[in-house]
Amino acid sequence: MILRGIEQKILTLMRELRDEFNTSILLITHDMGVVAEMADRVAIMQHGRIVEQGDALDVFGKPSQAYTRELLAAVPRLGTHAGTDEPPRVSNTPVVVTPATPIVEVEKLSVTYGGKRGLFGKAKTAAPTVNEVSFTIKAGQTLGLVGESGSGKSTTGKAILNLIGFAGSVKIEGREVHGLSGAKMQPVRRAAQMIFQDPYASLDPRMSIGSAIAEPLVIHNVGNASERKDRVAALLKRVGLTSDAASRYPHEFSGGQRQRICIARALALEPKLIVADESVAALDVSVRARVLDLMLELQEQMGLAYLFISHDMAVIEKMSHHVAVMRSGQIVEMGTRRQVFENPSDDYTRNLMAAVPIPDPAYYRQARRR
Repeated sequence: MILRGIEQKILTLMRELRDEFNTSILLITHDMGVVAEMADRVAIMQHGRIVEQGDALDVFGKPSQAYTRELLAAVPRLGTHAGTDEPPRVSNTPVVVTPATPIVEVEKLSVTYGGKRGLFGKAKTAAPTVNEVSFTIKAGQTLGLVGESGSGKSTTGKAILNLIGFAGSVKIEGREVHGLSGAKMQPVRRAAQMIFQDPYASLDPRMSIGSAIAEPLVIHNVGNASERKDRVAALLKRVGLTSDAASRYPHEFSGGQRQRICIARALALEPKLIVADESVAALDVSVRARVLDLMLELQEQMGLAYLFISHDMAVIEKMSHHVAVMRSGQIVEMGTRRQVFENPSDDYTRNLMAAVPIPDPAYYRQARRR
């Protein structure tokens, strides 16, 4: 998934080439903001057929089909949750009251690549990818981590879970992660899990869904076969799938369903922290909205802490209690959701916000006339 700032440069180039060479463009995307910005005419597809088409102004302004209205309603918009530091409530169940102690404490986290001899013995220059990053996340809270491609967001997430080497300190539930390996990492693995961007790549196509969800339980020797089977059924139900999904395989599910399966697997060991690395970026807009609501609901019910990594500022605004903006391996701005989105202090943050597409073709047509 392309970061918004880069995306804007590509879209601008496409418009320039279209105008210079009088070229037609067939733009295929699930991003309704990009459609609004680029398209003169729009065709909406559902289940392999076009259910609505017409001038972009008509389709966006007066959609005739329920599916089109659903797509438009699901588009995250900046400012929708202004005036509060709390994400929206999505369930009627009481919110889990969580302690104020941090689940994760990160202090001066650094990751450096290079510095070793390469081909023919030539020395490589060490390049800091993450440079002395510090933050904490409390139970029941979400820190949204946002920045351009190569800023170090995903590297930070992997380092916190000790998936790559790092310098500095990372404590999960008070346990220092740095330097742990093998059996000593098992308690940390139970306390912290990761959800990746591509749910299909995260699942072994040869392994049934039930086996994939039960795998962490087997590795950590949790329960017997019968208890694990019951646990898998309960997890599938919790993420909105039926128990018969356990006997099926990844290719039999949609992208949104596969991501729900990955969420179920991440919950198997009842973790306190989940690192979600672009976990909804590959999903269609309406499916993405449902998965985000599921994650909010699980947080309300279980008191989960999230490190939510995304390039989408509107999604970050919806999901986060606090926001950290990364650039070139450093956090350039951090604060509550309200502080960052209503009064950003850094030009880079303001540029990221300005780059978010607006799902309104009239806005872009008017802007081009200026």
